[in-house]
Amino acid sequence: MKNLLIASAAVCSFISAPMYAFAQDDVIMDEEVVTPKKPKEWHVYADANVATAQFSDSDGRTTVVSDSTFAAYFRAGVKYKYFGAEVELGQGLSEIEEDGLSLGVASQTSVFGILRKPGENFDVFIRAGYHSSKVEVGGQVFNPNTGGQLAFNEELTSDGFVAGVGGTYYFTDNVGLRADITGYNTRDLVEAGYVAASIGGTVKF
Repeated sequence: MKNLLIASAAVCSFISAPMYAFAQDDVIMDEEVVTPKKPKEWHVYADANVATAQFSDSDGRTTVVSDSTFAAYFRAGVKYKYFGAEVELGQGLSEIEEDGLSLGVASQTSVFGILRKPGENFDVFIRAGYHSSKVEVGGQVFNPNTGGQLAFNEELTSDGFVAGVGGTYYFTDNVGLRADITGYNTRDLVEAGYVAASIGGTVKF
């Protein structure tokens, strides 16, 4: 009887051993190796901003600053690690009135190279490039021939250097808020610089 029990136990051990090994194989086969996703190093983005802007002229210790105007800016660009580039389209929304003359930026087209310092949810940047702006000048001037007032309205072009600083805070991986201040050299036309401070939304893809 004792020999029969020993034989039965040996048979059971022989049968269960492959089943246990098979179960172990199933566990190993069901495991999946998850590789961490590598962060994307470059992004394409688009911005839409509203801005308040001024024409300003400095002469020695006297600084003359114009009334504020308003503008809208649309930007598209690409950034790679610490560097980037973008194209900017600007549209003036109002004009200033001084001494019977009106002055406003009708439109702007600018290109920038950008140097960035990225963070986890926030990055700061400096940018510099070249702009071409359409400036509208109008009003009335004294006509010495008639002794009266002569009305005029012209659209002139100003080209020059542009530079600025700013930052972007991201609420999510792709949506954020951007703010910047930029100076456009328009002294070739009106002996004044055009400075715009803007804020708006940004989306990166």
